[in-house]
Amino acid sequence: GTLSMVEADNLAAHAIGGFHENFSTVQKFCMFCNMSLNKLKSKDLWSFNLRTKEIYDEQVKLVKDDPTIASFYGVKGTSCLNDLNYFHVIEGLPPDLAHDIFEGFAVDIRSDILVHFLREKVITFFQINSSILNFEYAETDKTNKPQCFKEKPLTQFKIKLTACEMWNFLKLLPLMYGDYVELDNKYWCLAIEFIQLVEKVCAPSFNSEEIFILRETIKDFLETYLKLFADSNVKAKC
Repeated sequence: GTLSMVEADNLAAHAIGGFHENFSTVQKFCMFCNMSLNKLKSKDLWSFNLRTKEIYDEQVKLVKDDPTIASFYGVKGTSCLNDLNYFHVIEGLPPDLAHDIFEGFAVDIRSDILVHFLREKVITFFQINSSILNFEYAETDKTNKPQCFKEKPLTQFKIKLTACEMWNFLKLLPLMYGDYVELDNKYWCLAIEFIQLVEKVCAPSFNSEEIFILRETIKDFLETYLKLFADSNVKAKC
């Protein structure tokens, strides 16, 4: 027998895997690829290579010889788990859906879209909160129904929901606010596209063809998002 995988949030996974835990200062901040922080800030999101066991092991050797380059490679040292038979942290630390999406990117994109609609007076804080309070939730959704939002200056607006509350908010958003928005509104279309992406990512299984299509769909989605919200900061969240 051997270890199959270790489930952890991003910070713990980085610590377990021998990676740097500070995502905002190291260059190669990601466990899964060699994307650099400079490329992320320049929004050049497509030119990178995946980390492999061989690349990881080579970077660990380089850092062992010269610890000053650890912040460049994002690796502090090897993990003791790599001593196990048939296990390596590169293949055994899956991403955390709750932190990456529901408490991560979903917060950013939902905040951006709602702020846009509030600024353009497509919807008001009263309408947003009224829909949340008066929606007829199914029994399975009542426990984690979204919280109402505090009315504050738009520059300070940020969604604060638990992962389960955000998942419910995403699923129910078209029913809650669809009547306020033109269906061909490009920001609304982006919101719906994101919901569809999340549903696919949360699927219990994939085949290789679906993974290829999903990869291209995510790429198209991010390109549209960065065009509509050019000033948004893409976070190092993996």
